[in-house]
Amino acid sequence: MDIYKYLDNNTILIIPNNLKDYILNIINERPLINIKVMTLDDLKKKLIFEYDAQTIYYTMKEKSLSYQNSIEIIESLYFLTDNINNPKLKDLSEFKEKLDINKLLNYDFYFLNSLKNKNIIVIGFDYLYKFDHRLINKLKEVTKVNIITKKNNEYSHNLLKFNNINEEIEYVAKEIIEKINNGININDIFLANYNDEYSLTIKRIFDFYKIPINFKSKTSLYDTTIGIKLLNNLSDYENILSEITDLDIYNAVIEIFNKYYFIDSFSTIKNILTEEFKLKKINKSKYKNAVNLVEIKDNYFDDNKHVFLISFIDNMIPKTHKDDNYINDAEKNELLESTEELNEIELKIWENLIKNIKNLNITYSKENLKEVCFPSTLSNNLNIIEKEYEISLFSHRSNKYNLAYLLDIEKKYGEINLEVLKLYNTYKNLNYLSYDNQFNGISSRILQNKLNRLSLSYTKLNAYYECSFKYYLDYILKLNNYEESFEAYLGSLAHHILSKAFNKHFNLIEERNWFFRNKNFDLKAGHYIFIDKMCEELAFVIDFIKEHYEISLFKNIECEKSIKVNIKGEVEIVFSGIIDKIMTYEDKVAIIDYKTYDPNIDLSLTPYGLGMQLPIYIYLVKAAYPKARIAGIYLQNVNRKVLIDDDKNDLEKIRRDSLKLVGYTLDNESIIKELDSTYKNSRFIKGMKTTTKGFSYYTKLLDENEFKEIFKITRNKIKEGADNILNAKFAINPKVVNQNNISCTYCKYKSICFMKEENQIYLTKDKDLTFLKEGQNNELDR
Repeated sequence: MDIYKYLDNNTILIIPNNLKDYILNIINERPLINIKVMTLDDLKKKLIFEYDAQTIYYTMKEKSLSYQNSIEIIESLYFLTDNINNPKLKDLSEFKEKLDINKLLNYDFYFLNSLKNKNIIVIGFDYLYKFDHRLINKLKEVTKVNIITKKNNEYSHNLLKFNNINEEIEYVAKEIIEKINNGININDIFLANYNDEYSLTIKRIFDFYKIPINFKSKTSLYDTTIGIKLLNNLSDYENILSEITDLDIYNAVIEIFNKYYFIDSFSTIKNILTEEFKLKKINKSKYKNAVNLVEIKDNYFDDNKHVFLISFIDNMIPKTHKDDNYINDAEKNELLESTEELNEIELKIWENLIKNIKNLNITYSKENLKEVCFPSTLSNNLNIIEKEYEISLFSHRSNKYNLAYLLDIEKKYGEINLEVLKLYNTYKNLNYLSYDNQFNGISSRILQNKLNRLSLSYTKLNAYYECSFKYYLDYILKLNNYEESFEAYLGSLAHHILSKAFNKHFNLIEERNWFFRNKNFDLKAGHYIFIDKMCEELAFVIDFIKEHYEISLFKNIECEKSIKVNIKGEVEIVFSGIIDKIMTYEDKVAIIDYKTYDPNIDLSLTPYGLGMQLPIYIYLVKAAYPKARIAGIYLQNVNRKVLIDDDKNDLEKIRRDSLKLVGYTLDNESIIKELDSTYKNSRFIKGMKTTTKGFSYYTKLLDENEFKEIFKITRNKIKEGADNILNAKFAINPKVVNQNNISCTYCKYKSICFMKEENQIYLTKDKDLTFLKEGQNNELDR
């Protein structure tokens, strides 16, 4: 295809999408020539109509359809003609009229006239379908159209048959190395019919052979942490946007949001935005010189190009069309081919494609990772050659891998490969059937270059101290695909309502309904029973909380207080947290964290960096209010579990006892009285009681120096954890407390780390909190 002879002024090229970049690069070599390039999809929108997000949104609402099904309906409108002879086409025609009435289809009434006297070239297509000819015929009404058909060659090729995809891709890699060594430009080498079944094998083997390859980006905006965070917090999207440091992700989000400018609240279209996020691919950097993936259909390969066509099996090539389109065979009009016609066309296209590419290597495997495979029906025209595994002359890593693989086959099935003995004699120190599960680590320099800043919170720090390797998988590799559960949604609803309880015109039902509108979740009928029950109980909880407020001098209340601390260093460290409630009186502060489960405050593992939620809140409060004196740190159960097991206690008392604050109070009676005037037999703090000898044995008290020591330990553990993360210390080191492995019980990564006994770190609880006294004694010694 000599494209150069068609590059004249006043020319419009109609080309396949696969050729767009290739032809634009050629045109850019001649910047002074006035040439326009269009695809058939571009032409369709110009000649018939174009639609946008408003059209999709209207269709979803009007027809109660999903995002994808709505697009299918709209796309079907392009095939309407005057020949409306069945209910499906009639329904489409009537719906198109509705869209027109609401001005939801955009027409370019001037486009066709603008083509007069233009030289239109249709080039690069393997086949033009009935609908394509309809578009071309419209062009012919105003100007001349020249359709350039592809030259038919008669190249013959072999089909190479392999035992498995590992051997198939091994062969491909070795052939690529041979071609490069023989002077072939790596940018002229292509891999066709790439699919997920081959993904990991290609990545592994090409890495073994150090062959750079450009994969098409499969990462969507939905796959990113920030994408999920945005979807779960659409009412606060502006603040989240300000946190985005990746320009590609930021631009992708803005592009989608701008499409829905007509929506007042993005929270109301979470389902639509979710689909948009899934479709939006994030660009990633590419190698300048590399093997590239390619689509063979509607493409062009000159005699300098070398194509490896893999996975040449019957369920992939040629593609089998099924009668499952919205407009089925019985309903199709003169613009649409029947399923039988489409399959005949597909077969013919592939027959010609194979004969038209000079340097084409065709391969397939007898089995892939899932099933036995059979060659494509097109193999009848090819000479099939069986290939056996051969030792590589280019990659020791590949040979070692294959030696272990072949030994596995021999051990499991008794199948002996003749190459095993040669490999075994060459790689005697393979350590076959031995395994070291320890993480070999990554470069701290690479990690720090990847991180613009290190964001930490209680959850992340606790994960690191539980097992640093788990932190690495969760927050560096981001393998944890978070999906909000109903339990988490219920907890968020409870926290939202409680955060508004001290507002002047607080109304529980209004706050609940606001949450429904702004925090989307796929609620089922049964969910509302739990929500109603929880809201009923929250009303009781709020009355209890306000009773405490009335008898306390700590009248200044801050709810859902967000605090960030910037820690300077080579990489900026940002430690952040949200405190459910802060009660203040003069310079004294009480910290309260709501729990929707039975609270159990335990500081015994603080020296190990574990269970430090309330200590971290002390750290954050002291950062925000340096002169603050900590009057108490508490957990409060707001999801009452009423257990009636004692006839001596009435139901009301049990309900109230379950809501009492659980935690540590400053050992200062005058401040305790300010916080809770009922402290002598407290109605609001669990265990708070006085006797003739002073405070009860069950009262949890800490003096001012002990609170200061908690702050110091917490600050040090935050710095230690951050430094270890930035230095890429991610050993497999789960913690065991009282013979209980607290790190691995619910871990999702057991099949990755293969934790061994020697990896476990045994910890001893300091139930008496002696570390607080020891820290003070160490200060005195210094």
